[in-house]
Amino acid sequence: MKTAIIYGPRDIQVEEVDIPVIGPDDVLVRVKVSGICGSDVHRYLGTEYGRDYYNYPMNSGHEYCGDVVQVGNRVKEFREGERVTLGVSWTSGKLGAFSEYVHIPNADNRLCRLPQEITYTNGALIEPFLVAMNSYHRPNPTLDDSILILGSGTIGLCVLLLCQARGLQDITVSEPSARRREIAEQSGVKTVNPTDQNLEEIVMSSTQRKGVDVTFECAGEEETLNQAFALTRRGGKISLIGHYR
Repeated sequence: MKTAIIYGPRDIQVEEVDIPVIGPDDVLVRVKVSGICGSDVHRYLGTEYGRDYYNYPMNSGHEYCGDVVQVGNRVKEFREGERVTLGVSWTSGKLGAFSEYVHIPNADNRLCRLPQEITYTNGALIEPFLVAMNSYHRPNPTLDDSILILGSGTIGLCVLLLCQARGLQDITVSEPSARRREIAEQSGVKTVNPTDQNLEEIVMSSTQRKGVDVTFECAGEEETLNQAFALTRRGGKISLIGHYR
């Protein structure tokens, strides 16, 4: 099968390797769609924690959907042909989802079925959406809370969708990318371009100089981390989601 191996910063090669052999508690999944997470980009660029942090060569990929093609004899919950998602972990030494097939150990506890009404492409977003959901429930904002979302990449947009699904209305999104701001604006929220607008003044003037009730930091930058502390009111809550260098 084909798999993408990262040998070092900006050095990725597609190679032929053996299809993984599964054990009695495992399943083999043929990957249909695999998303590219920000952490995958960091591994390719070697920039997140510095080149020496990564144990190259390595595989990556964890936002994926696929079909079960082989099932261990002790697996109870899954059958061949079922559509599934989640469960990939390259840290265990297994190949990630940037491969034609992935080996899922302890499959009964690590996989989820993908309903037929969800496409493979949309299903690959379930993993980042669960990241956003977990981060949303930690501060668990109330309907009256003012919300600041720093960064509207995939995770930030997922947080935004969750806030709106729960009925929150006082939401501000800060994002320097015009394209990402445009996507956020389609949801009807107020957006700020921190590059040429005074984010601090905008937030403080709309909160009686107190700061917002809840901030979701989704960018993983020193600047946005400092903004989170500066723009959240005393006694407010901050959910840190981004990966920091």
